[in-house]
Parts: sequence; structure tokens; C-alpha cells
Amino acid sequence: MRSSASFKKEKSFQFSSNEIDVRDLPKTKKYFEPTLPGQPFYLEEVLDYEKRIAGYSSDVKAKYKRAYVKMQEFIDVLAEDSSNFRVTINNKKKGLLCEQRDSEGGIPMVRISVSYEYPAIVAWRANVSGENRPKYDSNIAEVSLIEQLGTNFMQVYQRTRRIATVAPRDVYQHAFSNHYPNGMIRTVLYDNPDDDMP
Repeated sequence: MRSSASFKKEKSFQFSSNEIDVRDLPKTKKYFEPTLPGQPFYLEEVLDYEKRIAGYSSDVKAKYKRAYVKMQEFIDVLAEDSSNFRVTINNKKKGLLCEQRDSEGGIPMVRISVSYEYPAIVAWRANVSGENRPKYDSNIAEVSLIEQLGTNFMQVYQRTRRIATVAPRDVYQHAFSNHYPNGMIRTVLYDNPDDDMP
């Protein structure tokens, strides 16, 4: 049973809605959201995941535990001092800041922040849309939902296009998100080492 203290449903943004509540948008823009069937466009604002997933199987709870660790790693990177990063793009007109550093394992890591004229939920939905993403990201051939694992948690598939001499790649990831009371959304994507995907 869901506790009202542990989560709050979106009020203005409903799953598979054609139009969002324009009162939440800047007065200079009007945005109508396309209906994209079969896409995971609903996010819950979960304040206590332990309560929210109490009825889930132990296998799914174990996947959430890994997701919590990955989300905390992500939050820690976001909170790192900027002196640890090298600025690669600082476009104040577009509100875009890109920073890069090598991870502890020596792999290049990029931290990006950007300002949007739309609520975070609109930008998030545009990014996760399997129908929309290939339209604006020329490196992506396909994005699809494989399995909804639980609240705000899914397994996704992404296929890239050939990029110069690099062959197309199949990527299987877990995607874990949360919609916070201040409207912010965080999503972390990571490989699941326990699955049998290539």
C-alpha cells in the first residue's frame, strides 16, 4: 500500500497526456507535448524509496540498492569543486557549461549543466523519448524501453549509429530517476553487470 507521506503524484503532468498545464510554463512560450505511445513519461516524486518499494520482490529491491549507490556517486560528482574540472564549453547566452576530468579509472568524465525555458519534466521527457531522441541526436539510431523494473526505474536499450571509424554499438542500461519537490529531476544510467545482455 502506498503511503501519501512517501510519494506525491504529478498533478499537472499526467502519463500519456497530449497537453501540459501551460500555467507552469514561461509566459513567452506555449508548449504542447506530443503523445508518444509506450514511453515512460510518468515520474513519481518519491521522498522515501524504502517505503515506496516495500512490496517489491527481493530481487528488484537488490537492483534498487545498486541504483541508490549509482545515484549517490552521481550526486557526489555534481557536488565536486569546479577546480577538479577543466571547462570545455562555457556558453553564457545558452546557459550551457561543460566540464571534463578523468575518472579515478582514467576514463574521461563530462559534467554538464544547462538552463531550459521549460520545466525539468518537459526536458526530461524529450530526452527519454525513444521516438524523439533520434530526431535531435544524430549519433542515436534507436532508444527503447526493455522493462519497467519499478517506480522511476527501467531497463533501456540504445543503439548508436556508425561514427567515423567506430562501428554501431548496442547499449543496455538501467535508468533510475527521481522527481524532487523543487521540480528538479536526476537520472542516472549505468550498466548492469548481472544481466545477460551483450
